[in-house]
Amino acid sequence: MKVKMFMRKAVACFGSLPMLVAFFLILAWGASAQDVLRQRGTCGFVPTQESIERVQALKAELDRLGWAAYRSGDVVYVPLKIHLAGTSNGTGYRSEAAILDMVCELNEQYADQNIQFYIYQGFNYIANNTVNNNPGNASLIMNGNKVNNALNIFVCQSADSGGIGETLGYYSNQYDWIVMKKTEANGYSNTLPHEVGHYFSLLHPFNGWDCTWWQESIHGNPVSSTIAPCPSGAPPFGSIQVEYVDGSNCNTAGDLLCDTPADYNLGFADNDDCNYTGNCMDPHGDVLQPMEDNMMSYFGGCPDYEFTPMQKSLIAANLASRSYLQTNYTPPATEITFTSLDVNTPLDGSTTDYYNVVLFDWEDIPGANHYLLEVDILPSFNLSPVRKISDWSGAFIYDLQPNTTYYYRVKPFNEYYTCAGFSSVYSFQTSSTVGVQSLDFVRDVQLSPNPVEQGGKMFLSLQSDHSFEARLELWSLRGERLWVRDEKFSLGANVLSLPTEDLAAGLYLAVIQSDEGLISKKFVVR
Repeated sequence: MKVKMFMRKAVACFGSLPMLVAFFLILAWGASAQDVLRQRGTCGFVPTQESIERVQALKAELDRLGWAAYRSGDVVYVPLKIHLAGTSNGTGYRSEAAILDMVCELNEQYADQNIQFYIYQGFNYIANNTVNNNPGNASLIMNGNKVNNALNIFVCQSADSGGIGETLGYYSNQYDWIVMKKTEANGYSNTLPHEVGHYFSLLHPFNGWDCTWWQESIHGNPVSSTIAPCPSGAPPFGSIQVEYVDGSNCNTAGDLLCDTPADYNLGFADNDDCNYTGNCMDPHGDVLQPMEDNMMSYFGGCPDYEFTPMQKSLIAANLASRSYLQTNYTPPATEITFTSLDVNTPLDGSTTDYYNVVLFDWEDIPGANHYLLEVDILPSFNLSPVRKISDWSGAFIYDLQPNTTYYYRVKPFNEYYTCAGFSSVYSFQTSSTVGVQSLDFVRDVQLSPNPVEQGGKMFLSLQSDHSFEARLELWSLRGERLWVRDEKFSLGANVLSLPTEDLAAGLYLAVIQSDEGLISKKFVVR
């Protein structure tokens, strides 16, 4: 238990293990306490007058309707549009596995509020150095990628927005999106649950101290001013009261909520064991007793974090006010459990027919309608992994190296349930034989209707940049060729009929194969 708590502490305080190591090196080199504090991970959320007024308006509504008014027993599903930023040459994206783990952790943290999140229409990849390294200067590009009926999350190399410490993530009041540092996208960090709290209108319990932390030499003990040191609100900057321990001004000070104790950003400087033992006193001389395990605080090392009842009510009221979110949709909520992957090809230890086009195929896993396939030359999958998300139980991977041993594994998921682990690791050897390539001159390949009723007509349509001859084939996912016909395609639009009379209900592949390459499309017969 002590090791687990220490690791959670490291993540909450420093964002990643390398930062923790750097922290101890700094101590060893004799750096000042101020230098050490600058290494700590923080939230880049900046309270504005609008955010203060939003809390005040929601509180007034809850006072009128009752604080449990929006907290029904029904689960509300919130769509997440996750944007993965990479370099301009299309590399450096955060792995999809880490994102799936991040969504799993987010759902666990909000489960007791009957708020759950689902991935809206897959991931969006943005190959742009500015978005990746300096998202604060890329608002035009990001706004062009923003989806208006979902909570938008941009996962970038850097999320730094200035201020104390290193920014691990922030919610932007202006653009209504969340920016996450890539290293914080994982299955154990609380950065995203914290930022989602800001998205749903929560302030820090230490609101008014966001730009600094209590220091006796600067602020006195007892604190000498009744006005918090950091302004809240856009110019002209407003001011916020220093919150008193006795709660007498809790409605107008701090985060404006009365069940979150006074906190002068004490977790930023006292972040050791989720147990504050300092003697910081408010202007009345009362010693602060902050809520160390509050999700919106900066204390680390807590085994778990939570929201208070008033915070939960505020979240529910804010969610109800966001009418643009597509919350009238219930995603597949099946929990995915599997003990092993039933592999069809390539079998463990086998050699593939070709090296530059390899078919991966496995049996369906109950509850999964998407699969993440990872392929690498190391079984740790951390050298140069090829990753592909497929919406059927298989995928084609192109351009592997000849006569090379590869390893692969599969992670099943659906748009809501992302908590399943990876399968066992399988290996295969590529041959020295060159397979066919993709047909780059063929575009807009469609099968319709798809799904198709058994015995019904299905049409293949495509656009070609020049005429060509090819073989049309229908395959089962077990590798059985069920139908074949030679065909001539003309320049421009082409529409052909494909037979389904002899096909049982299930999933199939339609393949266009010529001397220049091949294209495959899946279809469903029902």
